[in-house]
Amino acid sequence: MRELRKRHFLHRPDPERLERYLGGLEAKERPTAKDLMRQAVLSGNYDPTRKAVFFAELKEGEIAAQIILAEPTAFRGENYPALLPLARSLEQGQPLAASIVYRALLESILNRAQSKTYPHAARYLHRLGKLGKKIRAWSPIAPHESYLQALRARHDRKRAFWAQVSAADP
Repeated sequence: MRELRKRHFLHRPDPERLERYLGGLEAKERPTAKDLMRQAVLSGNYDPTRKAVFFAELKEGEIAAQIILAEPTAFRGENYPALLPLARSLEQGQPLAASIVYRALLESILNRAQSKTYPHAARYLHRLGKLGKKIRAWSPIAPHESYLQALRARHDRKRAFWAQVSAADP
């Protein structure tokens, strides 16, 4: 049963599966096993989004941020159900990583050009502006003002979106 739970966790890591695996171990084995499973996720061939979400759900935002910063272009907004909670969980302690995730969400909406989702995109852009004020070192992404200029240049014709942005600005 122990090996089955371990394989189940390693197939698709998440905190609940980790706890099920650890629950089948003796108390003295759990800390070492947990560290081994964390390392397996870090070094495993998992999607960066899955890795970052896993560590964010374990309340290890710094590791989640390191994963995001290592591969900022790997995050795609189409994975909205995982990315929005990830971005929210990183806002306080890891604003640069949160910005990367919000940018992915925003750009996904704009690239699909679905005007019914523009209010969400406008909120993400507003969050990006607030996060931008907290960030001093922008590497590996462009600073917010540069990003905003490039976004405007790429999506200037999406008037409904920019109207939402103007309406959301205080």
